[in-house]
Amino acid sequence: MADTYEPDRITYVLRDPLLTRYDDLCRELEMCTGITPVENQFARELESAIHRNLQFNNYYYDYCWKDSTTDRKGAKIVLFLFEEFSTYYEVADALFTILDFCKANIPRLEAALAETEKDKVIPLPIRAVPEKEAA
Repeated sequence: MADTYEPDRITYVLRDPLLTRYDDLCRELEMCTGITPVENQFARELESAIHRNLQFNNYYYDYCWKDSTTDRKGAKIVLFLFEEFSTYYEVADALFTILDFCKANIPRLEAALAETEKDKVIPLPIRAVPEKEAA
């Protein structure tokens, strides 16, 4: 038994395919363009959306955003709700809003990634197909 007191808390871990897809595309964009996660505007927008939506009308909680660079299993949001937390009704709304953000912005991220990859593709000349003689 530890000498320090830890308050009772409930821990929720959110992992979702939309969150994972958005984060994977961010990492791919960083590799293709050679930018850091701090320079990646899409990663910054996701962090802002998470921080903006996880502002509850209660002080008895904490949260942590882990992208795939810090967690080998992939992106996740960890939410700590302490025993005095009372605004549970806000939690689901906030998490769905974050997932809606991912869903709405994945096409933008895919387009940006396609644009960077388009510059790397060298089109091959099209060979003329020889005509076959009639028998």
